[in-house]
Amino acid sequence: MKMADELIEIVNDNDEVVRTMFRSEAARLNLLNFRAIYIWLVNSKGQLYVPIRARHKKLYPGGYDFSVAGQVSVGESYEDALRREVMEELNFNIDDYKWRELAKLNPKKNGVACFLKLYEVTADIEPDFNKNDIESAEWLTPKQILLNIYSGQYFKPDIPLTLRMFYDYKK
Repeated sequence: MKMADELIEIVNDNDEVVRTMFRSEAARLNLLNFRAIYIWLVNSKGQLYVPIRARHKKLYPGGYDFSVAGQVSVGESYEDALRREVMEELNFNIDDYKWRELAKLNPKKNGVACFLKLYEVTADIEPDFNKNDIESAEWLTPKQILLNIYSGQYFKPDIPLTLRMFYDYKK
């Protein structure tokens, strides 16, 4: 087992845990029935904090990512994963800021990569991002993000869908 490999929960169509599996095995089998959290960090100007994934990352190297994204670990709730991932990736306590759940999405109904909860954190801060996971980051409007993607910027596939669902991407 590689150091980065971890156990994750595999869920049924009702998001109920049915077993555990190593993350690498789930990826090898192209499973979509695991849990994750995505977070958009939004400032008072309506801009979203958009990280560029580190070039050594296996998935989407050098691509746009959500402000924070991560899989829910075994025995963890979505909200526990939210708190852990924000601290790991951006080095701040989410409970010090206003945050809310935007949606619970799933692969069959919404066409996303897995069972996930999407959150929004509102804060005018400059996160101290994890340099091992993130190469750089910038604040962009939803429209700027989509224009950059349409112009060839590599990206995590669920980004355009969530921007269209929850943000005014025409401004």
